Amino acid sequence: MGGDCLNTGCVPSKALIAAARRAHDLRTGAPLGIASVEPTVDFAAVHAHVHRAIATIAPVDSVEHMTELGCEVIRGDGFLTDRSHVAVGDRKLSAPRIVLAVGSRPDRRRAGAGVPTARQPGHGDRAGTSDADG
Repeated sequence: MGGDCLNTGCVPSKALIAAARRAHDLRTGAPLGIASVEPTVDFAAVHAHVHRAIATIAPVDSVEHMTELGCEVIRGDGFLTDRSHVAVGDRKLSAPRIVLAVGSRPDRRRAGAGVPTARQPGHGDRAGTSDADG
């Protein structure tokens, strides 16, 4: 919520990728019967595009918005103790659905028994990967 993904990771990188893709499309249209051109890139305008993307998403990526939707937002060091419980500080909670917004560095060392980790087939996270589709 307003952390790495919004400000320095996913959102700005995807906005930059979108601009780069458009420039690439302009350069490589000839095989499709479209005259290829070398685009003029205005880096200040690209920078503004990135910040507009961040500003567009920020209002729905906030504690206030999640609370308005009926979510309880609990700040602290949380970890899954099993498939249906999460511990945050000295609280142990259960819910049908649990989201751990861990930022960019999940700590799998404290995961409880039966909790899948990125080291197991079929489970993973975005750390160290590139997800071009969103």
